[in-house]
Amino acid sequence: KTKAGKAAAPPLTKRQRRELDHSKKQRELEELRAKRLAEDNRQIVSDVRYVGKVVERAKGFVWAQLAAGSAVPEDARQKIRAMHAERPFGTACSSDGDTS
Repeated sequence: KTKAGKAAAPPLTKRQRRELDHSKKQRELEELRAKRLAEDNRQIVSDVRYVGKVVERAKGFVWAQLAAGSAVPEDARQKIRAMHAERPFGTACSSDGDTS
């Protein structure tokens, strides 16, 4: 019993602690994503997922080469081209978002 006279809750199992930690981590990541979207004035263009491979990575950035047949909306392509033009990193990735 605790000082207040109530029975103490039984300790959590390792699996329960792991599940709680995982759900807490997922909430924190979702909050971080939402904050990043707001800070960078990012907008979700579509819920469609695209297939491709990572060509270059840097802290907070990734450049991907889309698989053949992936059709990205033209307005998104224009934004990708603009980002590539002002990209502060190396020139290892020369794709401008075109899939053709």
